[in-house]
Amino acid sequence: MFISKVRKSLAQIPSFTKIIVAVSGGPDSVALAYMLKKLGYKIVIAHLNHGLRGAESDADEKFVRDLAKKWKVPCVVQKSDIPKTGNLENNARQIRY
Repeated sequence: MFISKVRKSLAQIPSFTKIIVAVSGGPDSVALAYMLKKLGYKIVIAHLNHGLRGAESDADEKFVRDLAKKWKVPCVVQKSDIPKTGNLENNARQIRY
């Protein structure tokens, strides 16, 4: 049932379109990437390692790289330093954009 609802919501995107999916390594973004792949979309996984949590951030990056390899989909990973001045969340969001 859930898959059919997702399929209906995505019906306006042609299946031949390559979709870049931002995957943090958390359950929400992994589930989104999985559903798109399962529905036949060509996906590219994108991951941005802000390095805010040290070894945990690196573990997320490794998880995402391993997931893409397992699924046989392209993966683009970038590391970025976030400015320490101002609003941390806003600075991180601006880098992701």
